[in-house]
This record gives sequence, structure tokens and C-alpha cells, in this order.
Amino acid sequence: MSFIEPGYLLLLLLLPLVIVFLLWRNQVKQRVLSRIGTPEVVAQLVASTHPQRRILQTVLWFVVVTALIFAAARPTFGTSTEVIDASGVQVVFVLDVSRSMDAEDVLPSRLQRAVFDIQAIAQTIEGNDIAVVLFAADAITYVPMTYDSQLINSFLDVVSTDSLSHQGTNLSAAIERAELSFSGDDNSAKIMVLMTDGEDQEGNILELADNLTEADTTLYIVGYGTADGGLIPIHDEDGNLIDYKMDAFGSIVETHLNADLLSRFAEAANGAYLEVGRGDDVSQLTDAILAMTPGQLGPRVISRPLEQGFVFAGIALLALSLELLLPALGRIFR
Repeated sequence: MSFIEPGYLLLLLLLPLVIVFLLWRNQVKQRVLSRIGTPEVVAQLVASTHPQRRILQTVLWFVVVTALIFAAARPTFGTSTEVIDASGVQVVFVLDVSRSMDAEDVLPSRLQRAVFDIQAIAQTIEGNDIAVVLFAADAITYVPMTYDSQLINSFLDVVSTDSLSHQGTNLSAAIERAELSFSGDDNSAKIMVLMTDGEDQEGNILELADNLTEADTTLYIVGYGTADGGLIPIHDEDGNLIDYKMDAFGSIVETHLNADLLSRFAEAANGAYLEVGRGDDVSQLTDAILAMTPGQLGPRVISRPLEQGFVFAGIALLALSLELLLPALGRIFR
């Protein structure tokens, strides 16, 4: 079971206060009864309200509050599938996983910030086809074109600079792999989002700009890093910092954003360049994607989690009904 609004589960921490309140309420009732007559009269009144019934009423109120909290968190279990005739655009995220993306001049690191940005964009543009290409010295299609944004998010959770063994920054290989990741449907717009620091670039990517224009592919480049640069941390298996990357001469490596190359490539391809280190907001990219005219993507099978909050709402209603009916039931079965 999972929850759409898990934040509401924090209210469970207040349940001890609910128990204290219910016990306090019972004590108040006892004090009120003690003031309304002689001990003999009070004994007769208390006899009509069995201690077991008061305990049961307290338990039922506790169940009501707990069930309502779970219902508010919108629990889901099970899935439903349906086939729809989808329309939208095709977006390929091209993500740099070279070692320099571990630098922390953009927090929490260049790579983690890029992953967070992709996940946020994918969530916002849900309903379009999305693919992910990873690259360093070479490139792979990490997630083929899919309509399932949740799949994108789950795969990105485990991406690191160890995802590819050959290190470097071969943007040419990345662009070529990304072009192959589009479905080939000419009816839908093709968008490529390159997310990199652009450092240690191999080859001349400017030669690829004309190819993107001819293929009618819209290019957006998001630069991660700063001009001042940062160091490349090395962590142990527990995530503790143990050193910084050094070159062959024993000097600490300092990595810088290659903003000049990336901005020139975006301009040559009639695209746009954003730079996270200087405060550019990737929501501009999201808005641009959503503003594009959707094309036909064809039939898609989508799976949706089944929301089951009504189960807990029903439990709360049943418990509340029993609590209200207890006095009448007590008279019937007395």
C-alpha cells in the first residue's frame, strides 16, 4: 500500500493527544455525575452506563480519528489499466553522468539537481512521451520512449556517476543516441533536453546543430555548475567524504561549467540555453514544452493505482455509527 498524500500520516503522531483527550473527557463526565446528587443516585446513574461501554466508546472514537487520517492520506493498492488514444509531444532528456557532475557547486550536486529537475518536469508534463539517455564517454538509451512518468522517476532514483563505466563527456554520442530514441512519428513535436556541465567535451558538437534543425528537433540545454567551479568529491560506501578526485600529477581536480560551448551550441541549433548556477528556473522549460502543439502519439496502455481511501472512510463511518448507537443498543440488550 502507498499513499498519494503521505504528509497527512504525520497526524498519527497526535494520536497520543487524542487518547489523553478521550480519557480526560471520561473523567469530566465522572465529576459532573458526582455533583448532581447523593452517592445513591450517582450509583444508579453510573449503573446504567457500564464501564465496558465507556471503554468501547473510547476505542471507537480512537478508530474514527485514525481511519480519517488514513483516508486523508489517500491510500492506494492495486492497479487499473486502460488503453487511450494519446496525443502530446516527444521529449528526450539527455543526462550527463560523467564524474564532473558529482561536483557540489550546485547543491546537492550537479547530477542530483539535474535528476530532481527531470523528475519535476516529467511529473508536470505527464501525458507526453518521455525517454532518458545517459552519457559520459559513450551514451545509452536508459529509458526508452514511454508514456509512464512514474517509470521515469523510479529509474532516475538509482542514477549515479557509476551508471556508465567509461568516463568523459562525449556530447556528440549523446546527441546521436537521443535522435535514435525518438519514435519516428512525424506528427508529434520532438524535443531534446540536454543536461550537462559541458566539460571535457570530445569532438565538435557544433557540427550536429544543422542535423537537429533539419530533423525539426527543438533543443534545450540546461547547464549545471558555475564559472568558479567546484571539486569532485569521493565518497565511501556509506556516503562519507573521504577525498577529492586528483589528476595524474596528484593535484586536486577542479571542474568548471563550459557555458560558452553550451550556449553557442544552443544558438547554432536555434534552441535555448538555461543555466542553473546563475539562477535560471527550469519551469521556463516546462512552460515551453506544455505550450507546444500536441500531435498524435497513438494508442497507449496506462496503469493507474487504485485509490482506496473510501475503505478507511467507511471504517470511520461505521465506528462513529456504532458509538452513537451504543446507548440504544445497551437498553435493548439490557
